[in-house]
Amino acid sequence: MCFMKKLLIIILLGLFQPAFAGTGGAQDTDLLYLIVLGFLSLILALLYTVSYGKKLLKMLKQRRLAHLTDASEDAHTGDGFL
Repeated sequence: MCFMKKLLIIILLGLFQPAFAGTGGAQDTDLLYLIVLGFLSLILALLYTVSYGKKLLKMLKQRRLAHLTDASEDAHTGDGFL
């Protein structure tokens, strides 16, 4: 868990790097918009990755349970290898 926090901090520092020196010009707002969009897309990607991982684990668990129940039914009826 500690490694994940360090990785997230490094990524966030990389996102905020272009805005280290504000000149007060009109170009700063474009950089700010890009940084905010990058940060929001990072959060959105993390949330979708977590939900996708949960769906994938649930699907794999259902497959494993279905495979185990099929194998046990075949063992009870005796026609598993015919």
